[in-house]
Amino acid sequence: YEDGTIWRLYRDGTIRIAGGLVEDAEVVLYTGGEDGLDVSLVGAFQPANPGPEGGEPVHIVIDGLDVRRATVHGDAPRYPGLRAEGMDVVGRIEIEREVRIQVFTGHGHMVAPYPGTTELDQVTVDFTTDRTVGLDTYVEAHRDATRARARVRVTWPDGDDAPPLIVVTATGEPVCAATLAEMGFPVVDRLLGCATGHARLEGPPSELALTAHLDTDAGPLDVRGRLPSEGRFVLEGETGEEGIELSLLVRDAPLVRMRGSARIDLERDPDALSIGEVTLHPEGFSVAGWEVPGLAVHGTLREEGLDIDSLTSEHLGGTVAATGTVAFDGTIDAHVDVDVGDIAGDPNLRRLIPGAHGAARGTIDFHTTAGAVDVDARFSLVFSPFRYGPVRASRLAAHGTVRGPRDRPAIVADGDATALAIFGLAFGSATGHLDGRGTTYEVGVASTGGDDVREAAVEAHVVQRGPRFEIGTRR
Repeated sequence: YEDGTIWRLYRDGTIRIAGGLVEDAEVVLYTGGEDGLDVSLVGAFQPANPGPEGGEPVHIVIDGLDVRRATVHGDAPRYPGLRAEGMDVVGRIEIEREVRIQVFTGHGHMVAPYPGTTELDQVTVDFTTDRTVGLDTYVEAHRDATRARARVRVTWPDGDDAPPLIVVTATGEPVCAATLAEMGFPVVDRLLGCATGHARLEGPPSELALTAHLDTDAGPLDVRGRLPSEGRFVLEGETGEEGIELSLLVRDAPLVRMRGSARIDLERDPDALSIGEVTLHPEGFSVAGWEVPGLAVHGTLREEGLDIDSLTSEHLGGTVAATGTVAFDGTIDAHVDVDVGDIAGDPNLRRLIPGAHGAARGTIDFHTTAGAVDVDARFSLVFSPFRYGPVRASRLAAHGTVRGPRDRPAIVADGDATALAIFGLAFGSATGHLDGRGTTYEVGVASTGGDDVREAAVEAHVVQRGPRFEIGTRR
């Protein structure tokens, strides 16, 4: 102006613009710098060719900046592929030696990097290139039944030459598995229900630490983890004292209440052959009427279920070890190696062979249908010694099958015994056959070389009634 207004503003040290209106703007974001935290939007307000040191920078303040229907897309720090549309923002920009950008209120629609649309209900930002102050951002968003709030703080407490400190706090009110699956998050398509709770991420960009508490429909969970910038994410979870009801958390899972801890190492590569590695330490639990002792499990998580690379359990004074697969629909295929003490202490064997005692070694190949409705097992076991009602043996080798509905399967078994005694009579060595289910069995035994019975062959119908056995023989 001829009256020198601009010059007077410059001479006074500040150019102040009372307000501005920007409509239908497009903002392209990209990141730079050694730590990837330099944002192009900020760089646009910095001088392209700074003058020599010692000069006084121009001080510019834009108050009341009103941006309507903006589209923002590109890469934000650790958040590539961002796209937000229909953004309405009221804010302020101050430019001097440092640049400060403030958003007092904002809202719009986020359509990437996640499929679908997430509503940004409230956005506030306070960012400055002065790293002693850093970034403070707050977001409220919702999508379907999921509602969340998050605050992000980025500072450089140890100076410009040190990595920044990132602190993210978030609250779910609630967060639902179906929504996260729709957004493309891995694994959660197998989960059910919603959760309320809070989470915190803290650390340098290369190694963020996660802590969270979630109250799910299945029960409470505490989560810890590491989210490095490279390599696998590591998540660890632990149930509360009351455990979790697995059928309310995992789709198609049987009715199981579990307590214990779990760890998953999640693959970052979308082309990886698996979702990640899993380590489980559940306490003893019951599934479909079968009792499972406390376990240590290591496996590979895939889209269909869990491949068990190793499973061990200190059980009945010995060890049970297994490998196999457990599908998310409850189908189980497993090979089990058994080396345990008295089998009477195992509720599963106690149900299949009520009243049987003895240390056992051998193998079991185990299959169930979806939901563990039917069982199909093959076993080869050696019991030494063995006791079952009036039957005694110093050694019993048995092999056979267990097939049918889980609550009343049919058992077919063949075996041979050493030092067999029945009702106190010594029969010597013997071979036998058993066929039945529940508490009713057909039994056939042939023996030779006994002190009391030199040679014998008998077929019997055996019924257990509580602690008593009714035996009817045919020869």
